Amino acid sequence: MTVEEQVHEEPYGIGGWLTLRVLQLTLISPTWMLILFVKGAHGAWYYVSLAVVALGFACGVLLLLHRPLGLATSGVHLVILAVYALYIGYNDIHSKTIRHLGPVLTIVVADIAMYLAWFLYFRLSLRVRNTFGRNL
Repeated sequence: MTVEEQVHEEPYGIGGWLTLRVLQLTLISPTWMLILFVKGAHGAWYYVSLAVVALGFACGVLLLLHRPLGLATSGVHLVILAVYALYIGYNDIHSKTIRHLGPVLTIVVADIAMYLAWFLYFRLSLRVRNTFGRNL
């Protein structure tokens, strides 16, 4: 039986919240990095961010193609994003230019919460399980 002949349970494929994640990985994040580059952003932090976005782009393409590797890559990418957010927050807190910790901590906590929400989505989603055959 070919893939086309298989009957898939609904919801299946790229749709719903999964569409938002794929758009974020393949369009929004790369566009933002391009804007930063055009505005003159350079340095080690930019190139590390660019590598993380490139991994995310590859993840988004794999998800679009319904490859199970895209699901595994999503988990790895979310962990890398969370660690990177903690690292950036740590550096900002120890920066001599930061006067108030509130905004830095708010951003770090919001980022970690968003990555956790995406992880739970990939872990619990019926669409993800129907599309990829399993959840994270």
